Amino acid sequence: MFDNDMNNNVIPPPVKDAEIIMKIYNEINTNIRFTDEISFKLLGLVPFVSSVGILGLGMSDLSQSPFAALISIFAVIVTSALFIWEIRNMQICKWWIERLVKIESENLWIMFGCKSRPEGHGRIIRKTVAQYLIYSITISSWITFSIMILSDLSRI
Repeated sequence: MFDNDMNNNVIPPPVKDAEIIMKIYNEINTNIRFTDEISFKLLGLVPFVSSVGILGLGMSDLSQSPFAALISIFAVIVTSALFIWEIRNMQICKWWIERLVKIESENLWIMFGCKSRPEGHGRIIRKTVAQYLIYSITISSWITFSIMILSDLSRI
């Protein structure tokens, strides 16, 4: 992306190009932050609402009714749909991060005076692992609750 002089030193882009690169870089960071904010809100909200719903239904008089089974099946569908949407959100976020890494690999020393970003803490400590874990547990909880209600209804 950059030219080299006769001594093979990299020649930085003109200031105007550097400003454009920084604007693009900042916009990508804004998009990543936006997708992360949505994800983190859902990661807190989905298990909380599900816990309250399962406990509320389980402790109420409705726990022995077909209505509770209907609500729990609806919760499985809604939570699964949110998870599918969240998977798409993860794909978009990954796409943005790939663009950011490309810009950083070619321009980081110009923008920040360093050659690379810090290394992560391994492959397990990732946002996507937490998302899969939380949604899987939440969906499994609703499915288990649905099965419990339906099995109780079949005995009546």
